[in-house]
Amino acid sequence: MRRNIEHCATSGHPSGIVSSGGGAQSAHWSQLKANVCNLPVQVPDEREAACRGAAVLALVALGAIARLDEANELRGPAFKSYEPIAGNGIREDRYKRFTNAIEILYR
Repeated sequence: MRRNIEHCATSGHPSGIVSSGGGAQSAHWSQLKANVCNLPVQVPDEREAACRGAAVLALVALGAIARLDEANELRGPAFKSYEPIAGNGIREDRYKRFTNAIEILYR
């Protein structure tokens, strides 16, 4: 996940992660994502986030809202937020070893 975020950061660094689905229900997993990616993670209190997205697309298709970015004005679900907790350097060392191994593997 962190490698994907770093790759996407070439067009602007993200301010956070929105996590949904089964794994997002685990507080431990959500905190781990925040720590490893060094970004806040928000977990919406919405069991069916895909359905909400489909409903927003339907609103645009019907003309009830003009553009997708107007969906930001709709009332969203409550969410739980996980802030990154600074590590002691071990996490960064492990990540560096991981990225080095990936570079060697895919040369």
